[in-house]
Amino acid sequence: MTAASSRKHNDLASFLAYADRIDLSTKSSVYKGTHFEYTVAEGLKGYNFDLQRTGRSNDLGIDLIGHWMLAGRPKGSPLPVLVQCKASRSAKPSPAMIRELEGAYGGAPSGWRHGDGVLALLVTTQPTTLGVRAAIQRSSSPLGVLQLTADKGEVKQFIWNASASRAGLEGLGVVVKYQGSKWVGTASDGQAKDPVEWRVGLTWMGKMWKPAGMTEQDSPLLVQPPEWNSGSLQPTYDREAVLS
Repeated sequence: MTAASSRKHNDLASFLAYADRIDLSTKSSVYKGTHFEYTVAEGLKGYNFDLQRTGRSNDLGIDLIGHWMLAGRPKGSPLPVLVQCKASRSAKPSPAMIRELEGAYGGAPSGWRHGDGVLALLVTTQPTTLGVRAAIQRSSSPLGVLQLTADKGEVKQFIWNASASRAGLEGLGVVVKYQGSKWVGTASDGQAKDPVEWRVGLTWMGKMWKPAGMTEQDSPLLVQPPEWNSGSLQPTYDREAVLS
């Protein structure tokens, strides 16, 4: 793996210190883009990703590069990962972004460019659309899309295609973690008094997965999956799935 490392900053904390030192405007595109890239890298650590920011301009849109240590893979054989980050307050991801993601393999390190066994991920701040999900499934390359919050780096949505499953995600599942306990109504109608915080967690072969060496604070707690709208991974309120 080859990733460019900035002498000025190499993680979110050092970037924030650098931005403060040079009085970089928080409204600038450089600040927003770099901040989100580091937020993605930090947020995915809890899912056993090890990602570095490339900081290059000729990488065909690759913002982060690294590996994903998945359960079931041979020790010392993590899954190579390329990541494109798209932060937007309102614009949802489009099929054109999936075509761009497929083209990102051309900017990958030597040996990664054919795409076989290399996972490419699009990380956005907005939920996916039906068009994006269809584009992912049509692709012969291992692709996935995540929705991640720009402020806390919490994963709200994670989908991938059949090629990604064959590349190493076979047996991986998605569940929803709930936090909160303020309710009105009955358990059956599930009306929440206040918005319930939630994020995506993962299972392996139907069992809860917490990466080795991770504490509950480092890795998302995993719970039995509640009911959700088909294909959307948007949770319905299930009182029994709420963690106080």
